[in-house]
Amino acid sequence: MESCSPRSERTFSSNFQSFKRKQKCDLLNMPSISQLENDAKYSMLYQLLKIFLTQRLDAYVDFEAANSSLLKSYGIGAMPRNG
Repeated sequence: MESCSPRSERTFSSNFQSFKRKQKCDLLNMPSISQLENDAKYSMLYQLLKIFLTQRLDAYVDFEAANSSLLKSYGIGAMPRNG
């Protein structure tokens, strides 16, 4: 079996990460998803989806702190804390 050079592995990894980011953004651009952004009932769920797809854990933690009752209403529990 032929092995990949470190350079080709980095190129593949970079291309794969770029592909994943593009696919995530495509999901947010789907008409059925993007219309949620301005929907009075579902705009916060759109924001949560956007956090999951495009941001980091700290953004979710901030969202969770500001919207804990919303998350509980959907059966989404608080993130476990260490310590």
